[in-house]
Amino acid sequence: MIAIKQAIISGLKLKKKTEDNMFSSPILDIAVSLVFTFLLLAIISSAINEWILNSVLKTRSKDLKSAIENLLFDQQWQNIAKEIMNSPFITSLKKNGEKFPSYIPAKNFAMALIGIIKQGTSDPSIAKSVNINSLRTLIDNNSLITGDTHKVISGLIDRAENSFEKFQTGLEQFFDNAMDRTTGWYKRKAKRITFTIALVIAFSLNVDTIQIVKTFWVQPRLAAQMAELAGSNIQSIDTTGGKIKIKESKVTDTDNNTNENIKTIKNVNSLLNQLPIPIGWEEGNYPATIKFDFGGWVSKLIGLLLTAGAVSLGAPFWFDLANKLVNVRNSGSKPEPTSKKIESK
Repeated sequence: MIAIKQAIISGLKLKKKTEDNMFSSPILDIAVSLVFTFLLLAIISSAINEWILNSVLKTRSKDLKSAIENLLFDQQWQNIAKEIMNSPFITSLKKNGEKFPSYIPAKNFAMALIGIIKQGTSDPSIAKSVNINSLRTLIDNNSLITGDTHKVISGLIDRAENSFEKFQTGLEQFFDNAMDRTTGWYKRKAKRITFTIALVIAFSLNVDTIQIVKTFWVQPRLAAQMAELAGSNIQSIDTTGGKIKIKESKVTDTDNNTNENIKTIKNVNSLLNQLPIPIGWEEGNYPATIKFDFGGWVSKLIGLLLTAGAVSLGAPFWFDLANKLVNVRNSGSKPEPTSKKIESK
């Protein structure tokens, strides 16, 4: 009986050792390190991308304005679009320095259009208490609402089932459907710019995927250190508001008006400088230049392109993967509960 217990204990120890080796293996450490590096670079890329699109090119607001102007391919709609864009429900959404908002809630659009519909009467009492029953009269008497615009609004009234709230909801859904197309345009532009930014980041910082893997493979302790730092710093990633950024600033910034994206870039760059990642155009991070190393520079080019391609996948992708890998790695370090240990007697 004692021999059997000892055999079971030996088997459990071997199994636990195998699991520990699996969870703390250099391959997993390298994977965690590489994914966390891509995540940090993707956060920088996203911040630069947003800054370029929204602060420099004003792409989001331009696309939104164009979408409203072309919501209906009707010449008369152009006049209605101008009225909508000048409505207080829209102009109140502008931020400082913006000529046009970069985002409009569907409810604001619906209220702006309803305000134009009310112009179909000079009776203030009707305009104030507009309801589903008076809508048809209002659009029939409104010189702005003709052609396709009249057909669309009439169709929404028909589907409203004598409910003004359902009519307003229909207007909001009509706007949301149009904005889905605008979002598609914006994302396609953003992807092209994102890959260009990722290339610039990879080449300027010399973030070579192949070199990072080689370095961590021959220095497993460095890979383990990097993986530990990645696991602890993943907690400093903030995902609130639909954005992925570093929670706490590691850079003293006395200018409270500094763009949020610039602050994010500074914070991530500060964190990158603290991590043992072989990046930067320092001696040892690139092939020897005394004698041209063709193979080395080809490998360098491929490694940089791999980094750019990975970074262009976006911060959300790498954040999710980093969390999963860190959890897998940490699960291997949990001690076995005492109550489950088998002791020989």
